[in-house]
Amino acid sequence: MLATYSLWSTSSPKQSPITSKQVQAQEAAIYSALDARDASQANRIVGHLASPEESLRLAALRFVATVQPEPFLARLLPLVDDESERVRAAAVQLLGRVKPEEGATQRTVTDKLVAVLVDENRKLAERVLAVSGLKLRRPHDLRALLPVLDEARLSAQVVALLVDWSGRTVTAAEGESLRSAWERELGANG
Repeated sequence: MLATYSLWSTSSPKQSPITSKQVQAQEAAIYSALDARDASQANRIVGHLASPEESLRLAALRFVATVQPEPFLARLLPLVDDESERVRAAAVQLLGRVKPEEGATQRTVTDKLVAVLVDENRKLAERVLAVSGLKLRRPHDLRALLPVLDEARLSAQVVALLVDWSGRTVTAAEGESLRSAWERELGANG
């Protein structure tokens, strides 16, 4: 039992850094638990979300988002802003796939996906993943998406979401931008 637990332990400032073999063993243990859909391992695996090792953060993210996301959504959110491009993209994608339930944490997930979408400094791939994730959710303020209508490469996807959520179609008047037309349509009650 003690040997098994050592696979799950994470490095701490008091411990020496873990070796690549230890990282591989911990990663394999996480993926084994994922393959088995072993939710009993969630409390151990969630600690790896803060690992200094990218591969362990990715594995833990995939496990938690797939096997038992709801109790750990707040722990997954910071990974959307992770230093690793791979972890950020996986976090946006996996959070977008989590079935929305009612509650403050779910609203936070939706708000985070909106923030990724409207952030022009984000990689296009992350922003597209955010659009995909938003298809399952409805932001409380649709007007937050309007700045994206000014970007040709994302505007069609955002218009599709706005039409779906609002049940309205909008045609821009001559000389009017699509964003202005939607601003007028949504008004103050977006």
